Amino acid sequence: MAPLIFINTDDRDTAQLFTLVHELAHVWIGETGISNEVALNFKSLNNIDQVERFCNQVAGIATAKKGKGGPDQHLIQAYRNGHLFSRMVLDAYHGGLIEPVEASHLLGTKINEFSKLEAFVYS
Repeated sequence: MAPLIFINTDDRDTAQLFTLVHELAHVWIGETGISNEVALNFKSLNNIDQVERFCNQVAGIATAKKGKGGPDQHLIQAYRNGHLFSRMVLDAYHGGLIEPVEASHLLGTKINEFSKLEAFVYS
């Protein structure tokens, strides 16, 4: 059975390319994506997100522009983490469910730069 990849044509070209590379990474490693499922348990996020983070990293690296004029590093980090994951971690941090150091580790962003990441995650 051949894999199917769906791209949202309402997204910008860069987002469509990111999605395509992300989904191709799933095909490459032989791991399915999580379609329409949301993991609300933070303990299970780590296991699920290993594959998603890897695919986001592949797509982020493949689609990142090098040099001047490239995308903001926080935008790249938001895509690498995945917007849903980033929102869940930031919401947990703001709600006092996880410590700032743990949120920083999960997001790959310094604590004093959360607001810059939030600009892309919540937009």
